[in-house]
Amino acid sequence: MELDWRRLEEAVTRAVLRARSEEMKEVADAVKLLASYVREGFERTFKVLEEQSKVLREQAEALKEHPRLLEEQSKLLGGT
Repeated sequence: MELDWRRLEEAVTRAVLRARSEEMKEVADAVKLLASYVREGFERTFKVLEEQSKVLREQAEALKEHPRLLEEQSKLLGGT
């Protein structure tokens, strides 16, 4: 699922601008603040996930080299 932040921000902005009563303005402002927090949380989460993905790719590459290194060490130790 992909979230279109621009559309969400536009919808929240419209709600804030159209709110007539003081209570509705407060609710709209709360929704706007909540949307801001959610966006920030998603952005931070995605950043951490990207960093973890990078680490996992590096580790996968290192594991691909592992059998070759074991074979070399086996030869040095007098193996086959």
